[in-house]
Amino acid sequence: MLRVLSKPICTQKKSSSVGMIDYIVRMKTGEMGIIETKGKETEQDRVKKRFLQEWIDAVNQHGGFGIWAIMKSSIDTNVIE
Repeated sequence: MLRVLSKPICTQKKSSSVGMIDYIVRMKTGEMGIIETKGKETEQDRVKKRFLQEWIDAVNQHGGFGIWAIMKSSIDTNVIE
């Protein structure tokens, strides 16, 4: 199980743009994860994932904020609050 650190976090000010992050978690290893819970993936989801991956790559390259990754879950019950 994963412990939820935050839910939800807005990635854009406009609600019609990229959207919300479902969960931010910290693993026992210290790594940070952004978890997206999805059913059917849309084009907006793919765009959001590309932007998130770009952000994660920049944060990981910086090295001062830990190791980050995107995780996907099709079931919201995989995470505890």
